[in-house]
Amino acid sequence: MAWNAEIQRKYDDYLIRCANENIQTKPPVYFPRLIEEIYAKTVEYNEAMQNTGSLTKSEWLSLTSQLKAELDTLVAQDNAASDTNVETAAKYQSDWIAEQSDLMSNENVKWSAIRLVRADLLYESDWTQLGDCPLSEQSKTEWANYRRVLRDIPETYANVESIEWPTKPV
Repeated sequence: MAWNAEIQRKYDDYLIRCANENIQTKPPVYFPRLIEEIYAKTVEYNEAMQNTGSLTKSEWLSLTSQLKAELDTLVAQDNAASDTNVETAAKYQSDWIAEQSDLMSNENVKWSAIRLVRADLLYESDWTQLGDCPLSEQSKTEWANYRRVLRDIPETYANVESIEWPTKPV
């Protein structure tokens, strides 16, 4: 498949777009992080650490130990959620890339990209067929033939790799 750089770039861009439009892999649902809860518990713990006046020593130790245990539990839960989210994101990304790769080798997706390239090339040459176009009759005929070959590409070629794009008239 040796196409000129413009056509190859368009095809590559459209192939990615067509593949991405057909991806079925759905984004995962992530576990919520516990940042606000950890912050609130840290504030509560720090206040308890500062407030020794109205509690007995054993009450104060019991309260701070309980708050510290609750804070440790929240941090552990948040770390687990974070780790799970990272693993989930990595799996999603891996699955998405694999599906995109599969779709980019799918013949229907390739032909969709070819049709979009062809539509671009036809659009870019529409002006050549207008009645007030400043081209000579011979140039208009060359452009008309070029456009006909573009329109016939899906019927002319059995597979994407065999396509020979017509050269634009000058």
